[in-house]
Amino acid sequence: MPFISRIRGLFKQVRTLPKAFAQAKKGTIKRKLVTPFKQNIRKARIKAFRIWLNISDRAVGPEASNVTFWRVRDTHEWPNVETRLLQLAEQHPDALAHFVEQSYQAACNPHVIINLARSELSRDALRTCLMNETFGADSNAQQRIQRSQLLLGAFIATATLLLPEEKAAAFAAQATEINPQKTKVTRSFIDCCGKSITATPHTDARRYLPASGFRSPKSHRLIIAASNRHVPTLPLLFQGAEKVTVFILDDLYGRVSFEDRMQHCGDCQVDVEHLRSRITRFSPDYHRVHEDTRAAAESIVHALDESTPDAFPMTDIAGTEIALADTLFFPCLQFVALEKLVTSPEFDHIVVAMGGSNTATPKANSDFVRMLSGIEELRSDNRVEAVCLSPNTAGLNAFADLMKVLSTKPDLSVEAEPDKQPLLPAIKAMQNRIQAVLPTFPEWPETDKPRVLLATSQVAAYNRSSAAYSEILADIGNLKIAFLGGNLMAFSQLTDERIRPDTIVPMPQSAHQSDRLLHAWLTEFLEEYVHHVGPSYVAHVILNRLPSVARDGILAYLTHATLCDAWFTRLKANDQLPKIAVLTPFRSVRVTAFSEAARRHNVPTIAVEPHGLNASYCRYSKVTADFYGVISQFFAQAAVDGFGMSLDRAPVVGSPRLEAPVDYDLAERTATVRAELSEANEITFPQGKPVFSFFSQPSDWSQISEVWRIILEATDNIDCTLVLKTHPEETASRVAAYHAIVQELNATARVVVLEADAIAVIEASDLVMSGYSATVLEAALYRRPVFCVTNGDTQYPLNQHEIIGGPLFSDAPSLRREINALIENPQPYHDLCSTFLQREPQLLEGFEGPFKKLVSDVIALPPERALRSDEARPKSLFIDGPHQVFKI
Repeated sequence: MPFISRIRGLFKQVRTLPKAFAQAKKGTIKRKLVTPFKQNIRKARIKAFRIWLNISDRAVGPEASNVTFWRVRDTHEWPNVETRLLQLAEQHPDALAHFVEQSYQAACNPHVIINLARSELSRDALRTCLMNETFGADSNAQQRIQRSQLLLGAFIATATLLLPEEKAAAFAAQATEINPQKTKVTRSFIDCCGKSITATPHTDARRYLPASGFRSPKSHRLIIAASNRHVPTLPLLFQGAEKVTVFILDDLYGRVSFEDRMQHCGDCQVDVEHLRSRITRFSPDYHRVHEDTRAAAESIVHALDESTPDAFPMTDIAGTEIALADTLFFPCLQFVALEKLVTSPEFDHIVVAMGGSNTATPKANSDFVRMLSGIEELRSDNRVEAVCLSPNTAGLNAFADLMKVLSTKPDLSVEAEPDKQPLLPAIKAMQNRIQAVLPTFPEWPETDKPRVLLATSQVAAYNRSSAAYSEILADIGNLKIAFLGGNLMAFSQLTDERIRPDTIVPMPQSAHQSDRLLHAWLTEFLEEYVHHVGPSYVAHVILNRLPSVARDGILAYLTHATLCDAWFTRLKANDQLPKIAVLTPFRSVRVTAFSEAARRHNVPTIAVEPHGLNASYCRYSKVTADFYGVISQFFAQAAVDGFGMSLDRAPVVGSPRLEAPVDYDLAERTATVRAELSEANEITFPQGKPVFSFFSQPSDWSQISEVWRIILEATDNIDCTLVLKTHPEETASRVAAYHAIVQELNATARVVVLEADAIAVIEASDLVMSGYSATVLEAALYRRPVFCVTNGDTQYPLNQHEIIGGPLFSDAPSLRREINALIENPQPYHDLCSTFLQREPQLLEGFEGPFKKLVSDVIALPPERALRSDEARPKSLFIDGPHQVFKI
């Protein structure tokens, strides 16, 4: 049977694949298939090259191999040179200096020369070569400088970075005598190696480099880049600083790692920060950006609606507002996070790292620099220096212009275009395009079951729940699934045989991409209106991303909402309207759009939320669906308090992801999981020694670090194993900081860090501790005692201990007393879990019964009773402010 099931699943995936490709966003195939394929090819080449080097080293020795390396090809690019450097450092460190000497004598690639100057592995040997250079008749360096303006720039830059001032000036003077032309390319290459934003150029060929922050030791260097893909040689900029903080704009969670290339920077400590490292989700700055982007979105959509009342198809104003605010929020948060970093006095060197033209397009560099130019302090800060890594000729030519943009205050004033894009033909073209899409949607023939629609999108945290809902709905009714976005294959493979490929209707994600006329009109509208938007940083972000904001912030939602409405209109015309529409996750704006479309056709809606949400987080939304299924009584009241629901329309249905196991043998399961974890992670859980776990969170470090200290102090002198389970969003440097506290408090002997499945860690524990993590609720389902811990009077946005009826501790002594009490007699704490499950039977008996009952009951209601009144529905999807600040 398992084999047959696998064959059926494979056949289903094959049938679903064409739909997935047809629905996928533009560029998905390149991102998912082509780019990884190219990356694997590059890795394979480097691996093969390393094997060849190993064979050569064994055959003739490392120094002879070094000679052969450059004799075979004197234009080696940096990846090959770096491979050789790292290999020698690992296997033949005594041959490193010889390789650098050979590189100095032979390399014809200017980027190799400058990169050798930046690496801790090669800079000392290269400095010796420069010091010994005589520029005699037999000098290889002289011959190459005579032939190449780029190599002239590379040697001058290298000497400036490595030699003392007097010797560097003398080297530059001699080099320019050899090749006195000094073209724009030479000047640009030298500038790309380091150009201070406030310094004036030096009188000799070295230009701005004598003032470079890379020439002297630094205490703390900040490096800003747009994308790690643009700057693959970024670790070469770490050398010379005691500590480096890296901020990469497209690294949302700070997951980039430089671990395999840290040999380039010696003992430097490297921290990777991201936009929420210093601006946490409940901080004043986070709330400020949310309110600013909300106000901007409401203003723009209102102006759009007012300026074209009869022509513009604005069928869902509230949805358009929140969609636009979503598009603006993270770019604006990035800007504020960068502003916070740049103005911090902790840094004595700030580097703006642009990508070379082989890794970053000119537009990518331009967008990056224009965004940074809006930070006023950056434009006049003498700590700021810009570099461009591995530029080609086009990159060199663009660098001077980019520097002018970086140092110039952006102009928000816009001149109106004399010939504006007409609106009515643009709208007509969009409507025609939508009508052309509708015939691709399948018919919905009648069966003996009522038609039921599930509107969902692929979100990692919701996929399994959405699949579970779909399977129950397939039992209840004649089901169609409107799949609204994300990876259709990832969703489809989680469903069973009840969900056939023809059950799924993929809604196009890129229908707006080809709508050039309306996109042009919206871009012009935004360009004219942007000076009305405040604060100025929001206007700056919009102006810097005009085409993207017009396309992804307005046009995408407008097209999607119009398509949803057109599909319901077609279903109504064919007498195929569903009896009910189930929506999850509701916060996805593409799912939210179905609430309005269904209402206009008198179709009742149920939003179901498998997670525990409340309105403490400002970027959740109110619920405009007619009913809102929640996981427990606590969250029913939270829906009333923050999401605009009434208690009679927020029924408790449980959750597919929160189900307590039945017939659960606590002792047997604990022993089994501990044995599995021991085998998989090479750790031991000694018999009779209690196991405690702490689930951390990516909250403010000053708060969560104190909670960690409280737990370590509370378990001091207790013979236990303490498992630290970090959050997936926490960076490697953050995990290292937890380790540092463990070492400081001499707790290494009892602390274990596990990167295992969260449920497995819970089931291996005699006690689970956390702040306000959702694992508190999950631990109670597995009958584990749970202690919530906070730091002093610090409050949490969600009091998980209140949900399960458990305790909260704010200091080490009280926590220690309770831990000792639990060790002495754990039964009362297990009884708390049992009481919680008795109070919330849907978590023990499963969500299927309550969910089926809710859907069936709503289908049975007449429309006038099923639909909420206009007065009862929220007029805006935004959560009401002011938002409470939490120091987490």
